[in-house]
Amino acid sequence: MPCEIRHATSCRAIKGEDVMFVHDLGNSYSESMLYVISDGHAGVDAAQFIESTFLPTLLSRLPPEFPNLAQTPDLGPFSDLIRRALCDTFMLVDAEWLEKGDNSGATLTVAMVIEGTLLTVANVGDSDAVLDTGTSMLEVTFSHRIQGCSVEQQRLEKAGCRMAQLGFHLQGPAKPGEPGVGPLRIWPGGLCVSRSIGDADAGPEIIPIPHIRQVLIPQEGCRVIMASDGLWDVLTLSKAVKMTRSKDAATAAAALLSAVTCQSRFNDDTSIIVLDMLPPGVTSFPEAVNNMKTSAAALQVGSAPQHTARRSPSSGGLFSCFSSSFSDEGHMSHGVRNDGDASAGRLLLYSDVDCLTTYPKAREGLVVKPWHLKPADAEVDSQISRDFTMHNEQYFTSRQCSIDAEKGGGVAMLVHNHAVNIPVASQVMTLGECTETTTASVPSPKRMGSTRNELPTVADHA
Repeated sequence: MPCEIRHATSCRAIKGEDVMFVHDLGNSYSESMLYVISDGHAGVDAAQFIESTFLPTLLSRLPPEFPNLAQTPDLGPFSDLIRRALCDTFMLVDAEWLEKGDNSGATLTVAMVIEGTLLTVANVGDSDAVLDTGTSMLEVTFSHRIQGCSVEQQRLEKAGCRMAQLGFHLQGPAKPGEPGVGPLRIWPGGLCVSRSIGDADAGPEIIPIPHIRQVLIPQEGCRVIMASDGLWDVLTLSKAVKMTRSKDAATAAAALLSAVTCQSRFNDDTSIIVLDMLPPGVTSFPEAVNNMKTSAAALQVGSAPQHTARRSPSSGGLFSCFSSSFSDEGHMSHGVRNDGDASAGRLLLYSDVDCLTTYPKAREGLVVKPWHLKPADAEVDSQISRDFTMHNEQYFTSRQCSIDAEKGGGVAMLVHNHAVNIPVASQVMTLGECTETTTASVPSPKRMGSTRNELPTVADHA
């Protein structure tokens, strides 16, 4: 039976560059939802553009309907169509944004729950997501932060890109041999992720082609925590899971945000979505966890407990240094189902696809990004103060700061709680909304064709 979905969100706005939204997928996918977090670079414009264009572009490319599992139990062909649709959408949104001539950009992490059966997560950048069953954990994004991703470092080096930390003077890249500050970045541009939407000033090797992971939703239920890097700079994936496992979605979202606000040395926007997929009749994730543990205990009656230790390959992401096993609270998995038949809380990674390598011709469909910045070693305008606390450099004058203060600049924190009994639609939300916590139905957007359909796409090249 399809699962019941409950989600809650929380956010902290400091620079106002994050956008998050939640929406249903229309009548053809009446039991399906879309969850999106986008962390803007050099402003919020690119993230807001994603909010307005991503869903209609995706709907125009999705398969017409979910397959009848009674007749076609194999989800393989359908899951591949979903991956292609998402890859195309990332590329098309990026192409249209570049046409506007704006140098700003954004990370993009998308989670799709389809018919309460298939979870698909696609991302570029470092707005990460983790899945928790109550007994095991799975990183369902692939972090493209350059500092911790050797695969992307090799790709950029092969393309002749310059990578360096921020110089100690905070005015550009560190020169060879001099000490640097903060994470590894690509220059010009100063971006510390290797994939994103937009960011034309960072050069053509910053691409919008996503990494996609798909998971069959366990019948016992599970939880997904997805957030911008404002959370992950403070908490590890495993810490976030363990500190919220005993909490319902709303309390979990609030607790995660509280953990961020307690760290005064981190000055970044933070957007968090806690998504619970629950079996029919179960009202909260802690209840689902208790049911799973009870089932697991019943299966072990009369047999000696078996302990299996598996080390799975690293995702190459920022948190790839994590051990694959933790305490009895659970372990991190990268997609291999643990030994044991019919054990509760087991995860199966259905697919793990880097669209850049799986669909190698997809890159031919990208719009070439021009180089808009001065050379990386060019003299910096001393009259403009650059802020490198975020991923990309930004320019602030004293007048702009005064205007921001007059507008009530500072820290704004919001916590939203939503219970969605599929197929009822959820409320569309963005970071800037300061309304009371509500659950509301919104009309499904009409399917819209894309003005970029003439561009080469994954489907054209496969």
